[in-house]
Amino acid sequence: MSDSRQADLTEPIQPDPAIGPQPGDVVEARHRYRLERRLGTGGFGSVFLAHCLDASPAAPGRPPPEVAVKILGATSRAHARTTLKRELGALLSIQHPGIPRLYDWNVDSEPAFAALQYFPAGSLADAWPMICLLYTSDAADECPAV
Repeated sequence: MSDSRQADLTEPIQPDPAIGPQPGDVVEARHRYRLERRLGTGGFGSVFLAHCLDASPAAPGRPPPEVAVKILGATSRAHARTTLKRELGALLSIQHPGIPRLYDWNVDSEPAFAALQYFPAGSLADAWPMICLLYTSDAADECPAV
């Protein structure tokens, strides 16, 4: 981290809109999350491993210490924000051990983000080669790319 963005645990660094969120930045909704490292980047933004600064195992309803924070990129496009809201609605309506739990979100200010359950085993993209092995050898060439 450059000297101008050094992490100070007493005063969290807020994301700089000019460069986007970076490890060490803190995003906030009902709870605060320090971005630790980027897990991936996609068409609508980035996903970070984050530490919930308000985590407490004894407090019901609080997120665990480690969460995945999905941050929307350029939200000037209304379509991107609408898509995130639709995704949040779907996550709130579904409860399944294989689908990440939604803990917190902010869609009304920048950066728009969602705090989700972190799966340390990796993403679907990480598992895709193993999923393709489930195909028969004749169909293995037809395994779609991610």
